[in-house]
Amino acid sequence: MIGTVRFTIQPGTEFRWPQAAAYLPHKRAVALNAKPAADAVSEPPPSTPPIPRYRRRIKQNRERRRARYEAVRERLRRGLSQREIARQCGLSRKTVRRFLSAQGFSERKTRRGSSCVDPHRDYLEMRWQQG
Repeated sequence: MIGTVRFTIQPGTEFRWPQAAAYLPHKRAVALNAKPAADAVSEPPPSTPPIPRYRRRIKQNRERRRARYEAVRERLRRGLSQREIARQCGLSRKTVRRFLSAQGFSERKTRRGSSCVDPHRDYLEMRWQQG
């Protein structure tokens, strides 16, 4: 095809981008003349799977709560009143009071969502085993 960019990532796979030829003429020449290296070593897969977005978000929120908790405790050590701590941290007085009355940083409880199948789970598993 005239005006397409062809390149091979792995043997047996070929990609063509007609639009790319018009915008990237210098890459066209390189891509058409490039030959896959016989001894090319692909990168090993990452050792750990990527963390899902919702898990990263949970971790970030926890770290942010922890930082607020530590800020409140530090201001109390400096002798500030609860009202002044709330004003400086931008928190409600109730939140400051809850942080100060806690024995330590409290983790959020994990929720276990219930399902409409839950009441019947034992019966369904028994029937599944029976075939």
